[in-house]
Amino acid sequence: MTKSESARINKELKALVNEYRDSYEALRQKSEAKYKTTLQPGATFHPQKGFYYEEERAAFNSVCDRLREKAHALVDGATLDIMAQNTAAPSTEAVNVVTLLNSRQNVSADEIDQLMTKYGTDCPMVYKALHEKAESLGYHDFKPHPIAQAAENVEAMNSLIDRTFGTTAAENSNMVVTTAAFNVTVDSAFPAEE
Repeated sequence: MTKSESARINKELKALVNEYRDSYEALRQKSEAKYKTTLQPGATFHPQKGFYYEEERAAFNSVCDRLREKAHALVDGATLDIMAQNTAAPSTEAVNVVTLLNSRQNVSADEIDQLMTKYGTDCPMVYKALHEKAESLGYHDFKPHPIAQAAENVEAMNSLIDRTFGTTAAENSNMVVTTAAFNVTVDSAFPAEE
C-alpha cells in the first residue's frame, strides 16, 4: 500500500469516528432535552449516561451500522493488499536456505541477520521463519517484518471497529477516550504521510 493510500484511509477512518462521536452527542442531547420537557416544574434533573428514549437510541444504532460498514469497507480493501504481501510464497532458493539453516545448531545472530536481509526483506514468510529460528537460539533483538506488523495492525483495526461503532459502547464509555484510542490504532494501522 502506498503512503498516500494509507494517509487517505487514516483521514477517512478518523472522519468516521468523529461523525460517530458527534452523532452520539447530538442524539443524546435531543433525547435529554425531550426528557426535560416531561419533568414537573421545579423538579430536579438528574442526568444519566446514554439515551432517555428508544427513538434516539434506534436512530443512533442506524448511524453506528452505517459507519461500521463504511469503516470495514475501507479496511477490507487495504487488508487484501497487505495479506497478499504477507502470504507471498518464498523462492525455492529461500526455502532451501531456511531448511538448511534449521538443520544447523551453531548459527550466529549476524548470519541470521544477513539471511533476513537477503531473503526476508521481500518475503515476510521467510523473514518470520528466520525470526523464529533466531528466537529459538536466544537472539531476541530482531523486529517483526514491517508487512507482518501491518497485517497485525489491520486485524486489530477490524476488531476495534466492531467494538467502537455500537450504541452500547457509546453509552457505557467516555467518548473522548474512545475517539482517542480509535485514532491511535488508526495511526498504527495506517500511518499518515509525513
